[in-house]
Formats: sequence, C-alpha cells, structure tokens
Amino acid sequence: MFHLGISIVILIIGWNGQQDKPKLIFFLKMKNKNYSINIFSNNIIKIVFFGSRHREDLEQINKIREIISDFNPEIVLIEGGFENADFSSEEEAIQNGESGFTCFLAKSKNIVVKGNDPSNSDQINFLMKSYDKNLIFAYFILRKLSQTQDKKLIKKYIDNFKHLTNWKNFDYTPKNLIINIKTILGKDITEITKDYFNPYLDISYFNEVTKELSEFRDNYMINLLKNLINSYKKIFIIKGKSHLLKQGQDIANLIKWVS
Repeated sequence: MFHLGISIVILIIGWNGQQDKPKLIFFLKMKNKNYSINIFSNNIIKIVFFGSRHREDLEQINKIREIISDFNPEIVLIEGGFENADFSSEEEAIQNGESGFTCFLAKSKNIVVKGNDPSNSDQINFLMKSYDKNLIFAYFILRKLSQTQDKKLIKKYIDNFKHLTNWKNFDYTPKNLIINIKTILGKDITEITKDYFNPYLDISYFNEVTKELSEFRDNYMINLLKNLINSYKKIFIIKGKSHLLKQGQDIANLIKWVS
C-alpha cells in the first residue's frame, strides 16, 4: 500500500444505531502543505481523493504515480477538462500540470478517465444567472491567465471563450478585456494573481464569483459520484485541495449508505 506520511485517522464504526449498514472507515491523511490525500472506505467501496496544489511539483507528480500504481483504480475522475486530452509523451503531460499527468498515466494503464467538473459551457450558463457577460468574459480569461502567467496566450484564451459562448454583438477583444478588468477590479491586468480566484479569500469581487462557482462544481461532482458508485468500487479523484474542505464530508456521507 502507498505511504501517505503524517496522518490523522478517524474511525466511524456505526451511526444512528443502525448496524445493518456497512461500517464507514474514513481516513484523513495529509502529506504536506502542497497536497493532501483522503481515503474514504467501507467494506464495499474505496475512494482516494488527491487534493492537489496547482503548481509545478515533481514530488506531487511522483506521489500521484505511486498511488495510482498501487491502488489500481477502476476509474479516475479528473479536474480541468483533461479527460479528453491525448498527450504524445509523459513529458508533455507533465507540462500540463498534475491533471494532465494523471490523465496520461491512467490512460496508459487502460483505466477509465472521466471529468469531475461540469463543462465550461455549463459553468458559464450557471454564472449567467447572476452576472453580466462582461464580468464573465473577464473572469474566465483572467482565471486562465492567472494559471499560466503567459500573456502571449490571451488571444488564444479569448478565441476559445468566443467559441464557447458566441454571444451576438459582444466585443471579444483584448481592449474590451482590459477595460472590464479596470472597471470591475480597479486593477491593471499585470496585477491579477491566483489569489483573485481563491474562494477562501476576500480581496476582490472575483473571490465571491469563484466561491459560487466552486459550490456549483462541488455539487456536480457529488451527483456524479452518486451514479458512479453503482458501477465502480475503486475510484481515484484528483482536484484542487481546497475542494476537500467541503467535499470530504459530502463523500463520507455519500458512501456510508452504499450497500
């Protein structure tokens, strides 16, 4: 079995006096500040949730490799839309972060790979219920830019967003993007960092948008799991570690009723 390092272990041997249900064993094990690993298990199903930190980190990559190789999941649920990626080499996959690598590794082992996020179109439609198009435009382009810090890719990000939305008479230009950033955030594009998209911070309007979107994404994954646990009993999930704050308890509550 893979080694997880520093650990906190919680054992739940029953609930509500009902002994006819599988007993849930919930292990919370945290390796270090860069990632966390949670194992949810009863006598029927086991779910390993790898809470990643979105950064270049060879230690994190190697830990993912170790866990998947030892655990040998039946299905991998992956974040960030990488489920359809087709990398030509491991090196190329690693360049696309921990989700890219996880996708490549799982497919090389003939493990089923499925996205754990709603599509970008679904996320945009969700935000359209509360926010205007200019804000959503700026939010999606800046969120992607904050992850890569490569301003040469702004045009590519805008083109991808236009393809997703195709809003009639909307101004899909870098100039409009810069105007919106200044209007909404009062900042220059060079001042925007990943912290603006952290749902647990309160330094910009985008933190609140991210909080709402994160809850939408979390609920999507739990509903996905409700369906998948009927067919798969060994599940590996990779998602940003902040999602574990909410989803850990949701997963525990979900699988304790599996029979």
